[in-house]
Amino acid sequence: MLMQIPIKLERAMYVEGGADAQLYINTGKEEHEFIGSYSTGLREHDQNTFSHPIPNVLGLIRVKQQ
Repeated sequence: MLMQIPIKLERAMYVEGGADAQLYINTGKEEHEFIGSYSTGLREHDQNTFSHPIPNVLGLIRVKQQ
């Protein structure tokens, strides 16, 4: 999924899953929020709309193309 987003992503690392997993992208022009779903077998559904405060943040810097 990440590699299909048109942002010329070179590397990605899987770190978590489930309802607590989130991806937030804000480029200044576009904003996207993806929230994980429940898949524990107890209460499975893809209707999670609550996003937690994000404990891990990755910063990105635009690299000049040569």
